[in-house]
Amino acid sequence: MRLIPAMPLAFAAVLFTGTIARAADPVPIRVGWVAPVANFASILLMKPDLMHNQGKTYNLQPQHFASTPTMIPALAANEIDIGSISYAAFANAIENAGMEDLRVIADDFQDGVNGSYSDEIMVLKDSPIKTVGDLKGKVASSNGAGGAVDVALRVMLKQLADQARA
Repeated sequence: MRLIPAMPLAFAAVLFTGTIARAADPVPIRVGWVAPVANFASILLMKPDLMHNQGKTYNLQPQHFASTPTMIPALAANEIDIGSISYAAFANAIENAGMEDLRVIADDFQDGVNGSYSDEIMVLKDSPIKTVGDLKGKVASSNGAGGAVDVALRVMLKQLADQARA
């Protein structure tokens, strides 16, 4: 069974308490992550003292990805065991890649929720772009096609196009 989306807090608790069965060789746990500090695996990279049994009962192997959709091929090829992927990438993995054995094991990042950070779109102060409408005729990009940020960008631009047609 493949373990997926967000770095599991429950799983991390098991790692920290050392309750994983003792084995001759530490169990490799390959975890994909995208956003520093937002994804739990990146925090572990900065605070290795949190992983008391690293190298003993498990060997955490965090792997950085540019976007959550780029983890899908790695999951499919069994190159990572856990992927901190977005809702959009999760749906694409099931629908488009046929990965029907994916499981949500935790949620370590929420955006746009009261009291939580929300992604921002920023431009330089002297930029001619001041509103979404100013994007007309411009090129917009995201960190990965099919990811949550990409989906939000596409929805916003479609709404802009619909308003222009009305």
